[in-house]
Amino acid sequence: MTSETKRIPWLRVLVEGVVIVSSILLAFAIDAWWDGRRDQMERVELLEALVGDFGAARAILADRIEREAELEGRTRALLAASGRRTHLPADSIQYLAFALVTGAGGNVAPSVPRYDAAVASGRLGMISDDSLLVALGSFDLARRNHVALVERLRERFYSGGLDDLRRELGTLAVLNPVAARSEPPDRFVPDDLNELIQRRLVYATAEAVLASRVNLRALLEAMDRASERVLTAIHMLRE
Repeated sequence: MTSETKRIPWLRVLVEGVVIVSSILLAFAIDAWWDGRRDQMERVELLEALVGDFGAARAILADRIEREAELEGRTRALLAASGRRTHLPADSIQYLAFALVTGAGGNVAPSVPRYDAAVASGRLGMISDDSLLVALGSFDLARRNHVALVERLRERFYSGGLDDLRRELGTLAVLNPVAARSEPPDRFVPDDLNELIQRRLVYATAEAVLASRVNLRALLEAMDRASERVLTAIHMLRE
């Protein structure tokens, strides 16, 4: 065998090696590009979902803040009338007592289902913007506190001061049949509701309910501010 037949085609081997390595690197690059593009698409999809959730939440919160402010105002007026022994018509007393009798009805925090799903699945980890994460954390904190306060108000309605008042009156419907959704027996209803609301138990109950109403509204407003910050942060990310 001559030296010619033994010569190794190094140039061809080198070229083939470069082609193979380049192909592998290109495949990795394409995979990385596609993974990055897919992550970016999922991130954009998540941000769009958050815009939908928190945009809808703000609309609901605006309505509930207004409602809570109204109930708070009624409770303040009832407390003032009770404390000062102000004489009021029966229908005015029933109007003001609505906030006591209705309890925690209608105070459920707005739902943000796609955000909650992202938290549960770990997809929220795709977000790295600090301002957005802080805003979301603020919303979560206010929502948890709101849920806890509503639960305490419900417990008070059935086992606390409101229940004590119910036992003394026979039924809270004496104060407002519409809110209680039932008509009280005639023998439970005094001739003059003013005498009823001037009792110390009514005053003490209204005072406790007012504190809850004030805190409920504050937490709803905190959720609204946090929602606004979420939407602002997402808007900045889009620019």
